Amino acid sequence: MVRIDKSRVALSLTLLLMVIFVLPFAGMRGEAPFVTDDPIAAAAALDMTGSPDRSLDLTHEFLTDLPPLYPMAAALVTHVMGPSIGDRASLRLTSALFSLGTLVLFYFFARRYGNRHFALLAVALLATMPGFALDSSSIGRDAALGFFLLASVIAISLTFFDESPLWLLGGGVATAGAFLTGAWDGLALTGCLWGFGLIWFLATQKPSLATGVRYLFFHLTALLAFLVLTGAGIATQIIAHPRPRLNDGFWIPLGTPTLSPDLPTLMLNALALTWPWTPLFCLYMGSSFAGALKNRGVDKTPLFLAAWFFSALVPLLSGTTGITPMLPPLALMAAFAFHGTLPRWMHHYATLWSSVVLGGLFLMALSPAFRPLINPAENELLRRLLTNGPHTILAAAGFLLAAMTCLVKSIPLTRTGRLITLTAIFWVALLHGPFATMPVEEQAEIQPLITAFQTHPHKKTAAFGVDRQLRASLCFYGHLHLPPMDNLERCYDILKGGDPDFDTLLMQSNTRDHLPEALSMLPVTIVMQLPLHKGGCLLWVKGR
Repeated sequence: MVRIDKSRVALSLTLLLMVIFVLPFAGMRGEAPFVTDDPIAAAAALDMTGSPDRSLDLTHEFLTDLPPLYPMAAALVTHVMGPSIGDRASLRLTSALFSLGTLVLFYFFARRYGNRHFALLAVALLATMPGFALDSSSIGRDAALGFFLLASVIAISLTFFDESPLWLLGGGVATAGAFLTGAWDGLALTGCLWGFGLIWFLATQKPSLATGVRYLFFHLTALLAFLVLTGAGIATQIIAHPRPRLNDGFWIPLGTPTLSPDLPTLMLNALALTWPWTPLFCLYMGSSFAGALKNRGVDKTPLFLAAWFFSALVPLLSGTTGITPMLPPLALMAAFAFHGTLPRWMHHYATLWSSVVLGGLFLMALSPAFRPLINPAENELLRRLLTNGPHTILAAAGFLLAAMTCLVKSIPLTRTGRLITLTAIFWVALLHGPFATMPVEEQAEIQPLITAFQTHPHKKTAAFGVDRQLRASLCFYGHLHLPPMDNLERCYDILKGGDPDFDTLLMQSNTRDHLPEALSMLPVTIVMQLPLHKGGCLLWVKGR
């Protein structure tokens, strides 16, 4: 490890960022799905893209109760880039662009705490956290939510700590974007941090009446911007729903109950998805706490970072938001730890991590050689890993590059730069190797039905009583666009062969071998029956 104020750090980190900025795009490697992909968001975006006029008046209702900003952005990117790189790669490109925007914003924000070398280091640490890499290459809202939340945090910091209330207008716009991306999870972090900033400002600055009036004016302006933009977003949701209901949407607090993760599980995930920089921000937290006890006072910067970190925990407790909101403050803490005097054990830790990276890349490159020693027939993941493919070639190239980074001293990289470069290479190899080969449980469950749709001759199928999650999974994993059908008279016509558009129905039943009660009296032929892990089954039927 080295201090980051040496002269060659500029060149080191500039070269390093050429690798780092590729990382958000590492997941765009074809049509195979990730386990972290959100089928509903993907289906909503694909549904909008498939609409001839790209309107929001959609028949498949994937946008119901879903914040519309990410699907709309993904649909726009897919419409432009889909013909060139494919639909799924275009959806991943949307997340990658939001992640790249987050890195750019984070660089300018980190400049407040140090020179450009410090800011580049903070960006490199954020980009090489596995949680950030996963979100930036997955189809889902988390990358977009992280972008808007970071923008709102910057606006709050500049407003209360730099006494620039004009930034409140940008904060209102960013908060509206966060709400239209993550619903109430998008407001939780901003609201908590805004409350902290306001209390700190009133307690330490003791503003005059004129200053208070000025801040109140900009607060009202920001609130107006927030209400106008969120109102427009809610209007698009109402337009998209065939039967709009104002009391049923993403803007209703606690409208959709979810299972919240327990705190130990959340913290373990945080530690795993910030590795290998976890010891660094823990070291910063410990040293800041010790300094506060010694000096009997807390500096403004550690206090703000602590408030930011604990505010970021709030949206995570809902169970629907990933770890992205808490990564920027942890990256800043890790950068401050690098900037200070590191204990001796950190040198040994860096050596150990470098050895782990080289060993992991070496094993991934030689994984097909272990096939005769291991029987992968009963494990799909092992079968994919032990097969020659692009992931073994990438791992071999990564191993050679990592070895050169460690051994060739003429490469103008500092020890810190070498460590971060090794980490970037390792995460890219893992994204294309073990993580990319992990089977998706939802896809595996419905694959027999997808195969049946592709092989059995039929005209068109409608869905009766099939929940949105299953229809979205069929759309995303099998390219099956099944419009929901709740008109019983038309369902009767379909099963009697008298409907001009559809000749088969896909129905979800709570029990096996039994049709839903509303259609149980009709004579039908079951083309395919698929038991579900959560109970019940899917029945693909046609009339006799």
